[in-house]
Amino acid sequence: MIQCPNCNQTLPDWVQSCQFCGADTKKVVRPKPVKKQVRVGSGYSNPALIWGLYYFFAAWWILDGAGLLFLSQQVRFFSTFLLVCGTLCLAFGLGLILRIPLIRNIANYIAFIGLIGYVLDLFFSFLMMLGMGWTGLLLALFLIFNICICGAQIWVLGETDGLD
Repeated sequence: MIQCPNCNQTLPDWVQSCQFCGADTKKVVRPKPVKKQVRVGSGYSNPALIWGLYYFFAAWWILDGAGLLFLSQQVRFFSTFLLVCGTLCLAFGLGLILRIPLIRNIANYIAFIGLIGYVLDLFFSFLMMLGMGWTGLLLALFLIFNICICGAQIWVLGETDGLD
């Protein structure tokens, strides 16, 4: 906002003359526009670590897909399902390496769904620990590990948004 030099009325920055008294406002000093800083991710300041983790998760997807493809050749039960899942995992891993936005978004949603599923499973594993003892505890530790992996993947994908 600017002030009219003649009548001191407050005017928008873009006006060329005062709407109240008609005075010329072309030479009035305009305030500099404030640049909004766009914050990407949490602002973590070690991009080398973030990109290293990003490619680690891409490799994780690829290795998971390769493992599922190998498993689909070894078993007869669910072999088609394993083949499809393995192919999708490979495609997601390659899509992450190529930084395809659609693949990144889908991988983020899958990690979020996995996170929710593992948290629910963790609740039930605590109930199972009562009857299963150490086996239930090992299951709980495995689920906590998967929760950390899913959470880290979501964080890394969020941190790398817009850093290209």
